[in-house]
Amino acid sequence: MEAIVQAALARWADAFGRQDVETLSGLYTADALFWGSSPTLHRGPKGVQAYFAGLPPMDGAKVHFDDVHFAAAGSDVINVAMAANFSLPGQTFPWRLTHTLVRDGGEWRIACHHASPKE
Repeated sequence: MEAIVQAALARWADAFGRQDVETLSGLYTADALFWGSSPTLHRGPKGVQAYFAGLPPMDGAKVHFDDVHFAAAGSDVINVAMAANFSLPGQTFPWRLTHTLVRDGGEWRIACHHASPKE
């Protein structure tokens, strides 16, 4: 299970760092629920794509995950909670992030994403 979680987070971090909106949105299920840094609930890959496409340019953006915890909620479902440290050159933004990973057509995708600032 740890390998599945680490691979999913690595794919997400890589796509985020490249600002590859299409790849990011492809990591989500067709009916995914997505709470990002805005108050709007986005749904499915098109909603995720709209969210990331609407962010300002973030040259040099990265994310580092730590304090990662996970638990199986079934044979095809893993809940993940972590600290997500987003950074731009000279700035760091600490957030809490949860993902629900589900096996979808043989791939592990994100069915639910929730982000909140770490205060």
